[in-house]
Amino acid sequence: MRNKIYKFFLLLSLFAAVSIGVARADDPVPDPPDPGGNPTGGGAGPVGSPIGGGVEILIVMGISYAGLKIYGIRKKAKDIHGDVI
Repeated sequence: MRNKIYKFFLLLSLFAAVSIGVARADDPVPDPPDPGGNPTGGGAGPVGSPIGGGVEILIVMGISYAGLKIYGIRKKAKDIHGDVI
C-alpha cells in the first residue's frame, strides 16, 4: 500500500513540475520595440533569452534522486532488520 502512495506522490510531483515548466514556457514573447526614427541606427537594445529555464527539471531530478536514495536505504534496512524504519 505504501508503495502505491509513494508512486502516486512521485507521479503527482513530476506532473506538477512539468505543468509548471510548460506554463512558464507558454508565455508569449513580446515583439521587440520599434527602433523609432533614430537616424544614427542605434535602435533597440539586444533582446535576451530567458535564464533558468531548466531549474524546474533540476529540482525534479534532485527530488527523484533523493527519493531513490531513501527507497534504497529503507529497502536495505528492511532486508537487514526485517522491519521498516
